[in-house]
Amino acid sequence: MQDGKELVLTGPLNHVYKEFSIRKEDEILRGLSPAEVFQLYLFAEEVEDYFTQYALFNHDPEVEKTFKTLNDYLHAINESPSLAEEQTLLYKVKNASLEEVIINDSSAYISILKEEGLGFGLSKNSDGIWKVNWMPTQ
Repeated sequence: MQDGKELVLTGPLNHVYKEFSIRKEDEILRGLSPAEVFQLYLFAEEVEDYFTQYALFNHDPEVEKTFKTLNDYLHAINESPSLAEEQTLLYKVKNASLEEVIINDSSAYISILKEEGLGFGLSKNSDGIWKVNWMPTQ
């Protein structure tokens, strides 16, 4: 995932990212692991592709959404205070070891080992596809 300090997606995952960024269809993500969906989310962050990043969240009707619409999400990003680079999730991930932890059939998190207790949550949607939790960092 890392090449120096830039995130680089492997060939197949890069293809999935490109396809998903165009079509935004969850089915494109079928078969990906939580760690792979996490990589897509981070890559979208790196390239500031917030449309794709928003599409990676779990949009099942029964899931309470932090941001009801894409515009709400974009507005929150624009309004959020700038963090020092070393405080961002992207920086922490680039400078730490990661471990995928499967909790059960529908819940997982990525443990960011350099930051004790910091994890990034994912869950399967109603179609059995791994998606990002709405409040992913805990």
